[in-house]
Amino acid sequence: MTPSDGRPPRPAEDGWSDPMATQDLRQGHILDIPALPLVAPDKVVRDYPTPHGAVLLSQTCDIVRPERQTVVASPVSYLDEAEARQSRNGQRPRYVPLNELGDRFFADLDVIGTLDKDGIASLRCRPGIDHAKEDQVIKLGGLIGRRFSRFPFPDEVVPWLAPLIEVIESKVPKASSGEALALGQVEEFRVEAKNGWSVPPYELQLVVILVSGGTAFEVGEVCPPTLWSWLRGQNGQLRQTAGNIANRLFAHRMTANQSPPSEVEEFFLWEALAEAWSGRCKPRDKFSAQREVMEAVAGGEITSEVVSEDDYSLAHYRRSVGLDVDYLSLAPLD
Repeated sequence: MTPSDGRPPRPAEDGWSDPMATQDLRQGHILDIPALPLVAPDKVVRDYPTPHGAVLLSQTCDIVRPERQTVVASPVSYLDEAEARQSRNGQRPRYVPLNELGDRFFADLDVIGTLDKDGIASLRCRPGIDHAKEDQVIKLGGLIGRRFSRFPFPDEVVPWLAPLIEVIESKVPKASSGEALALGQVEEFRVEAKNGWSVPPYELQLVVILVSGGTAFEVGEVCPPTLWSWLRGQNGQLRQTAGNIANRLFAHRMTANQSPPSEVEEFFLWEALAEAWSGRCKPRDKFSAQREVMEAVAGGEITSEVVSEDDYSLAHYRRSVGLDVDYLSLAPLD
């Protein structure tokens, strides 16, 4: 809870431990340090305040090896609920969750300072994750690495993806809506260029990866006729909005006495929802005169696929790139 004076809360004081030997520190440990060094525009190194401490980003092997003289760390930040929810879902690679502090504390990877190992030997510390849980250790390392390996989408493609990201940003805070509930089941959005990223137009597909167990579908099943007629017109084109589809998919979560869809219905609703989301990927009117934007995507549309993370192959993953909310920070041919 935020204090009444508006200041964000500090993590519990009883979580700090005495200084640890460097060989006992791990990636994800938080140091009780008041500031990190930051080079200001005047080229003078200034202090960047870290009132919640700073989390170690260096790989554990580099922290413990005596021949490595320095480590890198980022501030611990406290986010508002909407931004925290997006970051917990992995949609903002700038922020990495620190589960041991609570669900609104994150490492802010936009600021990184270099610290001398000798200087951290006297600092109190605390774990930002549970280092006894291998899945948390692996996830932390992956999220830190992803921040520095994001794919640079071609400028002319960004206007196609921006409308979907805007939807994600607007719906996530509304946790009671069907679309927000659907987004909560999405492990990751990825984009695949089936003809590569070298030369436009790009044959793009939006891949919606659901959390483990998000849907069960047996190959060969047929969409029930009543659901098909509700979803699509005579020509097979989608006739329902993403909001309507999501509301039907999660009606049992929003309304009492509603039965959940069958596994087959669930899959076809997800498939239609992914299609509706990819259908939103169209440049705004302000780009209509910019030929390089309007002709960037082959066929003038982005196709879609929905898959559980249990079934998403490594080969498929390597051919695609992650779509993150932070990509809105790019300046697309405006």
